[in-house]
Amino acid sequence: MKNTFLIGLALSLFVCFNASAKKSSDAKKAEAAQKAPLTADSFDEATAKERNPELKKEDCLYEPREVMLEVHAGLNMSDYSSDYHQTDYRFGPMIGIGADFPIKNIFSIAPELNISVIGAKVNYTDTIRAKERLTYLEIPLYARWQFSHNQSKPFVAIAPTVGIGLGGKRCYEDNARLMDQSEQEKVPLFAPNQETEETNAIYKKADFGFKIKAGVYVKTKWAVTIGYQLGLVNICNDKYFKEIIPGYYNDRVIVNAPSVKNSNIFATYSYYW
Repeated sequence: MKNTFLIGLALSLFVCFNASAKKSSDAKKAEAAQKAPLTADSFDEATAKERNPELKKEDCLYEPREVMLEVHAGLNMSDYSSDYHQTDYRFGPMIGIGADFPIKNIFSIAPELNISVIGAKVNYTDTIRAKERLTYLEIPLYARWQFSHNQSKPFVAIAPTVGIGLGGKRCYEDNARLMDQSEQEKVPLFAPNQETEETNAIYKKADFGFKIKAGVYVKTKWAVTIGYQLGLVNICNDKYFKEIIPGYYNDRVIVNAPSVKNSNIFATYSYYW
């Protein structure tokens, strides 16, 4: 009887000790989980709210971000907004680098440095057209908003942008066909006019405008973007039109430089790290 009592007491103590140890272990795991950082896979609003009920909704929806660098390449479909001549779209490449500096989980500042080829097809007469290619060093400063904490993260961004003309060419077409290389007259657009002793360019080298774009991060490291660029300043050189080709031009009297502003639809593919 005495042995039975001792065995029962030992079993009771073992069960109580085991339950206490398990409870302590579970408490330690829960505490460790509370302190562990949230990852892209584990982050969700319910988890964030459970950790801190005082969190605001916007603080729960977005995963904390770090500074990221990027390289990107893309395609421009550009045109002029112009009262000069009728124009059509032309295509050109764009390549650049950038960075993303988070201010809040939802908002960041993202400067870029791009080499961008834009311009337009210009219809001078019914039979004579030209392709104008303008190469710019562009410096946009984006304000960017991100809208998700999932693996695919949509975002929108808007930026003022400054363009510095690096070079430009005008290649004429005749009778709607591209002339042979020997027939082409290539006119520099950001360089001195070759036909006079003047050192005035047809277009100003400085440009200013705005860009707006929308895109989506794919698995964090990649992003696909589409956007629009609106030029705000007239890039035509007033002095060129008044002093180098004064008077009549295409049956019009040149009083002031015509209005020519850059316009561009672009798409890019980016890699972040």
